[in-house]
Amino acid sequence: MTELFLELVNRSVEASWLVLAVLVLRLVLRRAPKWTAVLLWALVGLRLTLPFTVESALSLLPSSHTVQQDILFSSQPAVYSGVGLVDRAVNPVLQSAFTPDPAASANPLQLVVPVLALVWAVGVAVLAAYTAFSWLGLRRRLAQAVLLRDNIYQSERVVSPFVFGLARPGIYLPFSLDSGTMEHVIAHEQAHIARRDHWWKPLGFAITAVPALTNESADAFIADTLASFTLNRDGSFSYTLPGPIPEAEDGKTRIAVRLNASFSTGAGSDSVQSLEYGPQELAGKETVTGRLELERGELAGVAFTVSFETELGPDARRQYAGRGIELVPPFRYGQPAGYAEPTVGGI
Repeated sequence: MTELFLELVNRSVEASWLVLAVLVLRLVLRRAPKWTAVLLWALVGLRLTLPFTVESALSLLPSSHTVQQDILFSSQPAVYSGVGLVDRAVNPVLQSAFTPDPAASANPLQLVVPVLALVWAVGVAVLAAYTAFSWLGLRRRLAQAVLLRDNIYQSERVVSPFVFGLARPGIYLPFSLDSGTMEHVIAHEQAHIARRDHWWKPLGFAITAVPALTNESADAFIADTLASFTLNRDGSFSYTLPGPIPEAEDGKTRIAVRLNASFSTGAGSDSVQSLEYGPQELAGKETVTGRLELERGELAGVAFTVSFETELGPDARRQYAGRGIELVPPFRYGQPAGYAEPTVGGI
């Protein structure tokens, strides 16, 4: 299992180099056809899934074996990333921590790496079991769905429309949809099936291991993001995303971050600056920054909300989970706002 774990570490490192290359190429190819972006990201997916590396003088990968299999037994453990700057930064730290004592019976990495491999294997097993139980639970909820026509079903236990199934995908709709909206939604879901999205999306989840959206993951993500919000005296602000944004299986429940700042302009009038960040603005970011327009007047308050919202149809959304904080004078400039779960009746 240790050898497999080290191989996956190497594959992940290679994929990371490819991700950097793709991000640079996307900047260069901004005017290129959209399919080029899909092709570039497909290369990253192939690197994560293929069990071998194609060697080439034109390869974008500095090294295909950053972590050697014999590192566990080396008297001077080191990585070989192919980038001198990285090696010179990492290897002294690695050697100071894990250089073996000649009097010891085993190298430190012989003890540490198997433990890390075991933790990884347990994590894989837990997530696989969670996925299996979630799938079985969804099947049970859909067992009483009523056939509308063809492969289209309605159920009172369905919150938003989605496609379920691989070989024989079905479209599941809530009873709450009116007839006018329903036809648009059905056409939308049929387009997903025609493009085989019900095949590609599970593959994408398997490759990237994006956390699934649940009530627990949404609440934790929202609380950590709210707690990180920091307002500075010059009007700049920042907040930190605690990790990958949880994604819903149906692809319709998405994050929305909103900021509303109110300003007192004198003579009883006020002004409001509104900012909104969606999946596209937040993709690939860890820390998000912005600036309030202090020239509007004296800052009277800031409302900052984070939510996950389900798309029900054209211009129709329902909140899946959401919380917010309000900042009022005197402001604690330069300090994270912090966040505590509200009592009943809170935001």
